[in-house]
Amino acid sequence: MLNPAKLLKMKEHWTTFANNHPRFVSFLNAVSGEPMEAGTVIEISVTKPDGSAKCTNIKVQPSDLEMLEALKTIR
Repeated sequence: MLNPAKLLKMKEHWTTFANNHPRFVSFLNAVSGEPMEAGTVIEISVTKPDGSAKCTNIKVQPSDLEMLEALKTIR
């Protein structure tokens, strides 16, 4: 069961994040506005201030599509 207090706190965090990073939120909205397809590659990289970086990706499987669609509803 979801904790309503935690959901409200998460909404506050999301609002702050969205205000700090509007281009990223616009990117997420653009990507989520299109249907996800099996075979799509999702890639993420993280670069720390010291220059060290890590990158990974996934190739979306048919079994991933329902979960990815469900993530779109969490706004």
